[in-house]
Parts: sequence; structure tokens; C-alpha cells
Amino acid sequence: MALAIYWALMIYIAAVGFYSVVPQVFFPEADPALAPEGPCPTAFATLRDELVEAAERHVGRRPQELGPLLERWDARYAALRQRCDDPGERELQLRHRLETTLRHYDRNEGSLLDALRAGASIPEGTP
Repeated sequence: MALAIYWALMIYIAAVGFYSVVPQVFFPEADPALAPEGPCPTAFATLRDELVEAAERHVGRRPQELGPLLERWDARYAALRQRCDDPGERELQLRHRLETTLRHYDRNEGSLLDALRAGASIPEGTP
């Protein structure tokens, strides 16, 4: 009998844990105050322009942390998405593509640029 009560309690704890934790991790609440002002198409265009400008600054003035920048952008996007009927999928796709491109740049071309700016010699045959 004690074993049955133990397993019932374990199943209950697991179910409650999944029910409360999973939505918080995968579907966090968005703060509506973070959404850009104005009609949805204009607000999405503002977010898109800010993302592109940040990418340009990142390439020009390395090093710059991408993580905090993208986290702020994601929070603003989530808030705007709650408010608008159009989900802004193209802006989200652009965000993920830019992140991938900038991380690739940091690993490859960016490190080469840093070495050149520091005056280091680049071995011949370096792609």
C-alpha cells in the first residue's frame, strides 16, 4: 500500500512539475510595454530596422556580445506578437538568419579582421 501511495505521489509531482514549468520555459509571458509603438506593420518594420542596424554595428565594431542584444530583441518581438494579428514571421526568420551569419562571421572573418587590426601576421595559405 505504501508503495502505491509513493508512486501516486511521484506521478502527481511529475505531472504538476511539467504542467507548471514547461509553459514558463517554452512559452514565457511577454511584457506588452516592450512592444514598439504604432500600428503593427510599422512596429515590425521598426524592429527589423533595429536588428539590421545592430548587425551592422556588430560587424563594424567587434567585439560585441550578441546574446544580450538578441534577448532584448526577442522580448520586444514577443510583446509585439501578442498585440498584432500578423505574427511577423519574416522578421523572426531574419533575426535567426542574422544570428547565424554573425556567429559565423565572428568565428571566421571576424577573427581574421581582429588579427589584422592587431598587426599580427597571417600565415600564407590561410583561407
